[in-house]
Amino acid sequence: QAFYHCQYLTSVVVSKENEHYYSLDGVLFERATHSLVLYPMSKPANFYTVPEGVTAIQSHAFGDCINLQTVIISDSVVDIGQNAFYGAEKLLAVHFGNGVTAIRHSAFRECTELTDVTFGNKLVTIEGQAFSECSSINELTLPNSVETIGYCAFAVCSSLVRIELSSNLKTIEHGAFAGCNSLQSIDIPFGVTKIENGTFEGCTSLRSISLPITMFSIENSAFEDCDNLVRVRYDGNMLTKLFLSINEYDNEDLIRARWQYSFLGWLILIGLIVIVVVIVRRATKKKLQKQQLQPP
Repeated sequence: QAFYHCQYLTSVVVSKENEHYYSLDGVLFERATHSLVLYPMSKPANFYTVPEGVTAIQSHAFGDCINLQTVIISDSVVDIGQNAFYGAEKLLAVHFGNGVTAIRHSAFRECTELTDVTFGNKLVTIEGQAFSECSSINELTLPNSVETIGYCAFAVCSSLVRIELSSNLKTIEHGAFAGCNSLQSIDIPFGVTKIENGTFEGCTSLRSISLPITMFSIENSAFEDCDNLVRVRYDGNMLTKLFLSINEYDNEDLIRARWQYSFLGWLILIGLIVIVVVIVRRATKKKLQKQQLQPP
């Protein structure tokens, strides 16, 4: 981070004899880790493709770049470091290669003009605040490889209307979508068991949410100030809902919304009732048979 925030730096030149670093098109790279270290803050180009062979983008590498608008990340890149693009105020589009597995803490935080984000198909983890305060993003589709959304990962994405979550998602950490006041609906996929505190706090345009039958806990303030929430589509039934723990503190909007149970949920309930009836009848029949076999 020796040259981080050098606001007039346009190019980095490294001696060919340097055993540890090299430069390519004015961008600094580290030989040992095959990583991109620094993209000069005032480099005049507005388009950049991370070269094939680079495996990581280090922390703060593109931080506060003033001209960069579009970034193409090659398939060889596996890891996007924390704060990697923090505050790149003119960044409009980023296209991830199919090698990226992790986007680290605050990697794209405060990229306020970012609108076009395309993820690769191997992304597993989006860490805390990775896209927080990206106030121009309108919609997102997460690949089905994503398993974890970190705390406040998309917080205060105030233009976000729609997000399609991964079908293999397991964890949504606290505050993940807090302050997304344009978000209108969201479907939580099967496999998620908990909505942590403040996850949807301040989502004032949220009108409907879908909850899976695997959901067992909704923590305090998860839906605080969701004044327009009117419908909850629950994949379970009235019986399975008894096992769903909802903390009442600042979740009044969720509790008073109209809950709809899925057709599958009703089938499960009916099936359980039928099973209970069959078991009771068989037990009663066996009892009668024993009584008949006893001598008078």
